[in-house]
Amino acid sequence: MAVLRFTGAGVVSTPTAVQIRVTRTLPGRLAAGAPIPDRTLSDEEVEANLRHFVVGLRGPRSRACDALVLSGVRLGERHGLAEVVRAARGWGLRRVSLHLGRDQRLALRRSPLAALVDDLAIVVRNELDLGDVAALCRQGPTVTAVLPLDDAGLARLDGMSSALAQVGVPRVVLTWPLSGDPPPHAATVAPRLPAAVQTLEAAGCAVSIKGLPLCALGPLARVAGRTRNRWYVDAAHQGPDALLFFPDVLRFSKLDACRFCGLEADCDGAPARWLALRRAGMLHPVDRAD
Repeated sequence: MAVLRFTGAGVVSTPTAVQIRVTRTLPGRLAAGAPIPDRTLSDEEVEANLRHFVVGLRGPRSRACDALVLSGVRLGERHGLAEVVRAARGWGLRRVSLHLGRDQRLALRRSPLAALVDDLAIVVRNELDLGDVAALCRQGPTVTAVLPLDDAGLARLDGMSSALAQVGVPRVVLTWPLSGDPPPHAATVAPRLPAAVQTLEAAGCAVSIKGLPLCALGPLARVAGRTRNRWYVDAAHQGPDALLFFPDVLRFSKLDACRFCGLEADCDGAPARWLALRRAGMLHPVDRAD
């Protein structure tokens, strides 16, 4: 049975994943509206937070986490993190994902953390990132390449999709910006996606689209879906004071007409800010068969 949590934006199902932002800065990341902490977490604080979410939340009125997302810079050089994650594996942590920054593949290869990570995610903005992706695909953990669908990313979409298909990355996420500068209009983005998805899928890549409402995607709604919620920890929000990614960090919105949509249960809607700025277009109900 799902454990529900009451928030100012309504009722949400309590997550079973926690994201820990280890460092203050995250250059090159995809902005999602998270607050910027004033300092970096120590290894001891990371351990305390994992103990809280993996062990401390076991009970009839709470849900323990079994998945971890680590984000930050130069985490491969923080060898103490490996001991923390290894301990959490013993407590019941099952899956570890790492958001890796540019030029960190060599540090990760030398780090004991590499053997404890199941998934690596790397943002691909231009050709300079392809070397990292190609090398990481040979190292063991499953690699996800994240292609931003901002103005710059949209201009490079065809070329980057072809390059990633040649590299053989197993998974690609095409992400409409969630925060930051206003993105290109959904009506501009959507027509550019079918060719990229076809190129990637022909090479055996699993493709996922995030950020855009399903009614904007037409047939490509098949490769999109709801985003799983997670706890969000940084130096200012730890343990019981952690944020929920939805709705504390980021809010999606829908229109009243969405209640009659055949895809409503599978759709996040659109980032509330973009909907207010009319960058998402007019959300409209569609039949599941469409």
